Amino acid sequence: MKKDNKLILSDDKLKSESKKIALTNNLGMLPMVIGACGAPILFVMEQMILLYGFIGVLSFGVVATIINVFFRTDSFKKTYLEKHNRKMEEEAKKRRMELKEELSSEAAINQIGAFERKYDHFKVSLNKELSPSSFSYQRLLGAFDQVFLLGLDKIEKILDYEKNQNTIDEYTILREIEVLKTKVTLERHEEVKLQGLQERLTLRAGYDDKISEILAQNEMALTKMDMLQLNLTDLHKPKNMQIAMEELASLATALNFEEKNAIKLD
Repeated sequence: MKKDNKLILSDDKLKSESKKIALTNNLGMLPMVIGACGAPILFVMEQMILLYGFIGVLSFGVVATIINVFFRTDSFKKTYLEKHNRKMEEEAKKRRMELKEELSSEAAINQIGAFERKYDHFKVSLNKELSPSSFSYQRLLGAFDQVFLLGLDKIEKILDYEKNQNTIDEYTILREIEVLKTKVTLERHEEVKLQGLQERLTLRAGYDDKISEILAQNEMALTKMDMLQLNLTDLHKPKNMQIAMEELASLATALNFEEKNAIKLD
């Protein structure tokens, strides 16, 4: 994966988090704690037979931890991904319900539905290609979860713009402008007021432009998701798995189009 595509959970992050799980796994951790706590006490008490037993328990824990860290990495990576993916699914579900309740833009609400359908279809496609219990399945699903959340981030930005826009009362402003324009001459303070009112109307219209831009970019992202679906074949092959991950990383960067140096969809 390219270094600049950091919006998708990186392999380094996955490796470090899974190593933490391996190091704290009960199979290794508990015997080490029991052995490390009991051995010094028994040494002082000169209970040699029990001491050797606790040293054996400690040694078992150390060996189990070494095996966990160096030979069971895929298992712990999958464990971390499953937990990570469940958390993101729950977050996405909560956020899209909140957005649907608060948004005024019908187009934005429809886009939430479109992202949901793409997500459901992606899972169906994965189920045809891979076992849900496999690491590859969890890796791709987790990447798509993050892409889904980025799409919701953009729609959440639309909600922010709507709230800002609603603080500008267009009807009242237009009425005040109309009153001022009926005067033959304006006092200095009235000229300043008129300028301020006109600028606020311009600002309000600017929010519409920003909302339209996000909606347009999201439509392009949805199209790219459709293109991604076409490439979800033979995912058991490492090469095709890597291609799918790279496309998801590219899509994540594209959805983050407001960030500096992000990739924009043409």
